[in-house]
Amino acid sequence: MTIFHGIPPCSNVQDDRFTVGRKAIRDLATRFNTRPVLDQNLTREKFTDKTSTSSLIHIHSHIECDKNENDPLKRYYLSFGTAVQPWTLTPKDVLESIHFPAGSHITMVACDGAQFRIGPGDELLGIVPALLCAGASSVISTLWKTADNVGATFTNGFYEAFEADGGMVDVARAFQRAVISMDEGEREPLYNWAGFVLHGYWKFGRDGMEIGKRSRLAEVEVR
Repeated sequence: MTIFHGIPPCSNVQDDRFTVGRKAIRDLATRFNTRPVLDQNLTREKFTDKTSTSSLIHIHSHIECDKNENDPLKRYYLSFGTAVQPWTLTPKDVLESIHFPAGSHITMVACDGAQFRIGPGDELLGIVPALLCAGASSVISTLWKTADNVGATFTNGFYEAFEADGGMVDVARAFQRAVISMDEGEREPLYNWAGFVLHGYWKFGRDGMEIGKRSRLAEVEVR
């Protein structure tokens, strides 16, 4: 498993706004018995290398929108790095340089991650369509801005349900259980739980990938 945790390059890694999300990443690393790497250690090269060999990927990061950019393949982008060495990952970057193993699943907890533009010929152009075109079979992301603690709550619930399945994981069912668990008392604002969406195929094969072992698991926490 590959897990990336990133914050806006201009932010302080000690910022309390990111504490809960970072803890969720550490807990996820413990759950899958893999070594976390946090924040500034995530480089473009590491992202490309790790995602090329991992079939289960989790991204807890930040997405920005350049409202002056007319190219839909550059308008929304993941933002990583530091103030000194920032780097971005646009849909165009994904299409040109990222290749996921067949059957991969990606969970992307990032504000507006599921936003897209409709291009000529009615093509959907955005980060999620690019991830699917690059080889992912399914992608979970968000339709609007998501607080760090809300993303952490979804992450915990999703992977708890994910692990409960056998060799063939029903991603849709794990997704459903995670969302329901976020509003068990039916009092949470819709904004907190309804923004998560699942795209693509709803099954994930875990054959040959044992939880708790590193045969096909690689986790990266952004430090």
